[in-house]
Amino acid sequence: MAILIPALEGEATGQRLANRDFPIWYVNPTVWRAPVPTPALMDFLQRVDTLFVPAVLLVSGLFFVTVYLRYHYTVDLMAGAVLAAVLIAAGHTMYRKLSEREDSIGA
Repeated sequence: MAILIPALEGEATGQRLANRDFPIWYVNPTVWRAPVPTPALMDFLQRVDTLFVPAVLLVSGLFFVTVYLRYHYTVDLMAGAVLAAVLIAAGHTMYRKLSEREDSIGA
């Protein structure tokens, strides 16, 4: 187990993390942090990590407002308005792209 980790963080750190993890999960971890192969993937993962906390706060806030404050109708109206705006924008974009494809097929 400790053979894999020194390449990433050093032997002392890897062994310390493995010793801390085993009593909790009763298994030896094989890799603590896998290297990310591309910069684009690293950027994507950083953005996902950045947006995780606001997303959790939004969902928990909506849950609280819907269940405990009984604003279910208001939340449904807002969600419907957002969904309608997204679908209208996507519909126009898809119509343009499909029309271009149809024109190129007929020519």
